[in-house]
Amino acid sequence: MPEREQAAAEQTLTLDIQGMHCAACVGRIERSLKKVAGVEDAAVNLATSRAHVTFDPAQAAPAALVAAVEKAGYGAAPVPPKTPLPQATQERDGTLINLIGAAVLTLPVLVLSMTWMARPLWVNWLFAALTAAVVFGLGRQFFTGAWSALRHGGGATMDTLIALGASAAYFYSLAALITSPHPQVYFETAATIVTLILMGRWLEARARRRAADALRSLAALTPRTARRVTAAGMERDVPVEALRPGDTVRVRPGEKIAVDGTVMEGASAMDESLLTGESLPVEKAAGDRVIAGAVNGNGSLLYRA
Repeated sequence: MPEREQAAAEQTLTLDIQGMHCAACVGRIERSLKKVAGVEDAAVNLATSRAHVTFDPAQAAPAALVAAVEKAGYGAAPVPPKTPLPQATQERDGTLINLIGAAVLTLPVLVLSMTWMARPLWVNWLFAALTAAVVFGLGRQFFTGAWSALRHGGGATMDTLIALGASAAYFYSLAALITSPHPQVYFETAATIVTLILMGRWLEARARRRAADALRSLAALTPRTARRVTAAGMERDVPVEALRPGDTVRVRPGEKIAVDGTVMEGASAMDESLLTGESLPVEKAAGDRVIAGAVNGNGSLLYRA
């Protein structure tokens, strides 16, 4: 009984996270959330940019969880349950603009550096200006991310490595340009590093958008209500959000499975093609697992969520 009371007291909060770019970001946010008193578990999804936190409301408040994420150097905002994933187009479009600008400025630096060895000194100064625009202008997100990680936790992230690599190549070349009449410069290296990483960020943002679209499509497969069976045998339609682990659910022929569970009574064939790709119906009987979103066949099932 105490375990059931403790489980009932726990709440789950979903946070929308801004500023994540890599697995190191995920780990930093999870560690920061788990340090909050009353937090039982924290899981961060990089693809959806969301964190799911299980906590005891008597010890922790949503504001404390948001503050923990912000202390780690990221933005956070609570989202209501079952809120659909947002269209992640703004980040992708912004990254694409930076990528195009960086590519336009990097291309002449790279091509001329490889083909025009005995170039005048003023050309190297032009390379320095173009590279500065790429590294510190279009690639400023890497430096702000590295500074944020250093300021809030002292750990290195992908942004830290990119900022160190690009700035080292740039400032070494700038020092050589100032001190030597025939400098050996590597401005094209600094510009190319930032441009290629921006391309990777754009591809990542596009992949995350596609993953979010797939998750939205998957969520659309599940029904809004389920037929819960009470201990007295009464059946009542309730919102899916009202179901709890251990509830008994009735599914009739042609209906969709509301939540994952285990069959208690009955036998039927399930169409799981939209979830698993299996074209043939899968037979289900007592003891078998059923998947949310699958379409029931001709039989009637009683299963435990």
